[in-house]
Amino acid sequence: MLGVLGIGQIAVQLLLNLWSGAIFDAIEQRDVAVMLRQVAVFAGLALAFLALSAYHVYGKMRLQVAWRAWITDRLLADWLVPGRPRTLRVPACLPCNNGASKDDEYFALVMSRKYRDRPQPLGAVEVT
Repeated sequence: MLGVLGIGQIAVQLLLNLWSGAIFDAIEQRDVAVMLRQVAVFAGLALAFLALSAYHVYGKMRLQVAWRAWITDRLLADWLVPGRPRTLRVPACLPCNNGASKDDEYFALVMSRKYRDRPQPLGAVEVT
């Protein structure tokens, strides 16, 4: 969906470039009828560009929300399986009590926020 919207935005930009040549030709020839027609064409192109841009932002936001929901569900499903040991070593960078974590759900929450709270660009993969 986002790819189609991106191609649509490029197409509108190309049409705006062609429109620019047509409007200046009409101004040069002092043809009022053609110039007014080109103003109407510009209005249509501007509306098309605004609609494509709005749907592009909407689609991108929906994708980010879906990504965050998926990664949260996956992390919680992997983390909270029955029988999983509750005593795990916590990295030194996380706050803990006397070097040992008393709440490993807190650790899962901190680790999930790493991926959930910041937008991930498409195609970016982090290998740890």
